[in-house]
Amino acid sequence: MEFLNRYIMTIMQSLALLILSLVLTDFYQTNVPMFFLVFAVITVGNFIIESLYNKNNYQQQTKAKKMGMTMIPINTLVLLVFVMVLF
Repeated sequence: MEFLNRYIMTIMQSLALLILSLVLTDFYQTNVPMFFLVFAVITVGNFIIESLYNKNNYQQQTKAKKMGMTMIPINTLVLLVFVMVLF
């Protein structure tokens, strides 16, 4: 349970990407390696950022605000590059 509390943002974003993967890969028929690469990059990046914030022992709300300001632009750029390469 401690792992879920410490890495809730990474888990939630990974879950959202898994749900989104069905649409972006036509039910796993096209673009699967490219989507797996994007999934891995975003998940590892989020995990690293969240582990850095966990070292400072922020409260859950403060950590979520700070991570949102960090992760949203980074993940938007990664997805933008993914869409540009894919289409």
